[in-house]
Amino acid sequence: MSESGDFEGSIKLAFSHLLAKRNEEAIEICERLERSNPERSEQLFVLAMGAVFLGDLPGAISFMEEGHKRAPHILEYTEALAVLHTRVGNLGDSVYYAKLGLVADSSPLLCDFLPKEFRDLGENFSHVGLSNFVVEGWIAFHEKRYADAVDLADKEIRLSGGDADCYCLYGRALGETHEFERGIAALDQSIQMDPEKSEVQIFLGDMLKAAGRVSEALDAYENAIQKSPQSTEAHSQLISALAFGSKDNWDSAAPWIVNFDRVLNDIGSNRGKPAKLALPEPFPRIRVAYLIDEVGISNNRAFLETVVAGRTEERFRVSVYQQYSQAFQTDAAMRRSADDWRATYDIDDTTFAHIVKNDDIHILVDMCGLSHGSRPSLLARRVAPLQVSWLGFPFTGCPSVVDAVIEDETVSGEDGNSVDGVARCLMAGNMVCYAGGSVAIEVEAKGGHPFEKNGHSTFGAMLDLPRVAQSVELWGRVLSSVPESKLILGGTGELSQSTTNYIAGLFEPFGVTDQIKLQESSNFEASRGEFLSAIDIFLDSHPVNCGDLICDALWMGVPVVAMLGDRPVGRFGATILQAAGQEDWIASDLDAYVDIATGLARDRKKISTYRETLREQTMASSLCDTEDFMARLEATFEDLCRQHACR
Repeated sequence: MSESGDFEGSIKLAFSHLLAKRNEEAIEICERLERSNPERSEQLFVLAMGAVFLGDLPGAISFMEEGHKRAPHILEYTEALAVLHTRVGNLGDSVYYAKLGLVADSSPLLCDFLPKEFRDLGENFSHVGLSNFVVEGWIAFHEKRYADAVDLADKEIRLSGGDADCYCLYGRALGETHEFERGIAALDQSIQMDPEKSEVQIFLGDMLKAAGRVSEALDAYENAIQKSPQSTEAHSQLISALAFGSKDNWDSAAPWIVNFDRVLNDIGSNRGKPAKLALPEPFPRIRVAYLIDEVGISNNRAFLETVVAGRTEERFRVSVYQQYSQAFQTDAAMRRSADDWRATYDIDDTTFAHIVKNDDIHILVDMCGLSHGSRPSLLARRVAPLQVSWLGFPFTGCPSVVDAVIEDETVSGEDGNSVDGVARCLMAGNMVCYAGGSVAIEVEAKGGHPFEKNGHSTFGAMLDLPRVAQSVELWGRVLSSVPESKLILGGTGELSQSTTNYIAGLFEPFGVTDQIKLQESSNFEASRGEFLSAIDIFLDSHPVNCGDLICDALWMGVPVVAMLGDRPVGRFGATILQAAGQEDWIASDLDAYVDIATGLARDRKKISTYRETLREQTMASSLCDTEDFMARLEATFEDLCRQHACR
């Protein structure tokens, strides 16, 4: 057979593979033909039709246009390009290629491969469509199919260059797949295309914060506030980011909170306030509702399960308002225990206010604070007679939306002062409770003692870039003091290559990069169990502590080193350790932190003992005394009701 005949036979074989859905075989043939016959175009036509069959119109157009460049006289290219551009709404390009077809000639080889519907341009004009990649991409994004959203946005960008909305989708989806640097670049592009959209500035701030670049995140949030001074989301995220920053950052929070409070006052000024709560003695059954977002359910599951399931039913009725779109496996127990569970994440403020009123809620406990999923504009309406926050969760409160923040003496600090101006309601004893680790943690945990298996101490810390970026000097000092040790960053799930590179750069100045290991898992609960079974000592982050992860570490026999910080969320670890009876692991400053961690790492006998005995000690401590905790919390609620009723 001639060389020409061999080429044509290969093209026909490749196309037959496409029709039989054997795409890999077709691609392999076309790639071989491209290497051996780079001047020919027919292999590109086959690849283009394969892209059409797979729904990748940008890819199909790209292959067809390259084929047309090589063989501008072939009719099948101009006909296909005219139809493909029509299908995605590029009518100008469609007409251009249709005109070129008037002077083109049909290819004897390709004419049989062009589908009939590509022959009738008029029929295609009657069904002109617009590219729906962005629409489908946003659907995928909100369904948490982030890789699909990235792919769809990428197709739109390749097809049309993308607009501001497309780059916004692209950036946010990349962020959710932990490709932070690419996500930041895409959001920057979106802002360049449409600089007036304050919400994209907020998304950029979120991405920068997630990447550990807190100072830049603060600048982005400030830009958003300048563009939209009444944006509750921009104010919320800026104040939350300040908690991750330096002491100077945190000290600067007060004026921002005052400004935010003015915004919230404006929102609520025309809404009025509910009638004074009147509760005759003896108290009726008090109706408590918890407003929970994704951060709350992820980071404080154990506490939430306790307060929902452990209530005294004859005295308290509990409702939960869900501020996240997709249910977590870990909230199943709470759903069964709550008297009412309502998904409110997509309900407008006016309707939500009616729901709270109809539920006749006495105390609304805000577990969202200023995180994503929070509802400050709803709370500014004063939808419940008494609105309180636990820990100012996650970082602080606002006088216009909460009447009090429930804390204990350790979290409140010696002077009891706060940057937000909200009244502090101190619980007797500790303000935390832990009912035990999840089943998934137990299942995934591997037995044995890491120290004994590895021959060296293995520290562990939470793989969260804002926390890592602020704690890197502290952890670097610990590793330098125990040069034979390792530090595993994990317990949170997936990571990307850019994250790996970023962390290596953070630790490089301390000369401990070779002591760092990163854990990756696609399953959050599984990763936590594996993480805790692989470490000897957990290093809490500073200045924002880790909450549930500290409790889970103690449960799995892992001692914890925590700092008594300069802000409420920097003292949360200390109150957990106090409740667990482990005050010796609380550091008053950086030097003490290093000393405690070093001392633990060098005592092999104690490390092995803790793995066997620490759970039992924790279970016997105040941290796990759910009955006592609920009695104190419910007494706090009753006292707040009395105080409010007497105003």
